[in-house]
Amino acid sequence: MIDSIIFDVGRVLVGFGWDALIERLGYDEDVKKDLVEAMFLNPWWNEFDSGRYSTEEILEHFIERKPERRAQILEVFEHLDETIWLFDYTVPWIADLKKRGYKLYILSNYAEYTYNRTKDKMKFLPYMDGVIFSYLHKLIKPEPEIFELILSKYDIDPNRAVFLDDRADNIEAAAKFGIHTILFDSYENASQNLEKLLAQ
Repeated sequence: MIDSIIFDVGRVLVGFGWDALIERLGYDEDVKKDLVEAMFLNPWWNEFDSGRYSTEEILEHFIERKPERRAQILEVFEHLDETIWLFDYTVPWIADLKKRGYKLYILSNYAEYTYNRTKDKMKFLPYMDGVIFSYLHKLIKPEPEIFELILSKYDIDPNRAVFLDDRADNIEAAAKFGIHTILFDSYENASQNLEKLLAQ
């Protein structure tokens, strides 16, 4: 019987997308493409979330990828909070699960810089029994150590826990610990799959 539900944040409880921000800032198509490549598709984006490097170091790596876009990279970076928004379904969903007696947790790759600018949007945090943000622990999904951390820190029985995440590699990593998993593709599908699991 499931008693613990672990949620990813980005693209599960909050929206995350850079397209609207880059569009709003009025860049042409070539600049947009370069910015996405330099920042969001850069392998250093994951290290940004890991907290193992300073914000300044991460920015240097973004600029290094496309030095001719330095001004635009700095501008987008300044507005990163606008890439995050709270989904309408999130708080009612979380509040209902909490009311029904489930223990709720967060396990999310999240950068300190972004967290400090978006924490007020995370209206679900007061409902949580425990929170692991990657930057605080210098660990990042799908590294096994971050799963070991949440299980041990909050004394979670993996056989009685379910993890919801939008990335297959993170789901696969959690499953290796015996955690039940749901690959999040939409609220409708994920909530239905969760209810089926909770009913077992």
